[in-house]
Amino acid sequence: ENNVVILRLTRCSHEITEKLLQSSELEDLLARVQDAGCEVQPHWSNGALLLVPLTKDQVSEAGLSLQPHNIVALAEEQNLIKQALQAVPHKRRPKLRAEHQAGGDTGAATKRANASDLSQSPEETSHVVPDNSDVL
Repeated sequence: ENNVVILRLTRCSHEITEKLLQSSELEDLLARVQDAGCEVQPHWSNGALLLVPLTKDQVSEAGLSLQPHNIVALAEEQNLIKQALQAVPHKRRPKLRAEHQAGGDTGAATKRANASDLSQSPEETSHVVPDNSDVL
């Protein structure tokens, strides 16, 4: 039921991180992580912001490699993050993009969606099926 997604900022800087951490829009999300005894920006997240309570083990079990431009959140909270980004001056404000569906193995509907995505999108399957077209 909780649809965790990994989002990507098109630009990332200390200023942007600070604005997100100080924003009133994200206050409840930040509190949720801290109340669960987790960190929003733990040393092992490579600078990524975790707006859902996650442990290092959960992240490594899911095989996620987080980067400073990533934000892990619930899908339905993307608009809150976009609102929080409004605090960044327009010229420096990043866009928010979806990086990856973190909850790929939960729920049949998600499985079906992922299976159909894979069949349509060569980028996603390229790590499974080696592309030998350049080995002639």
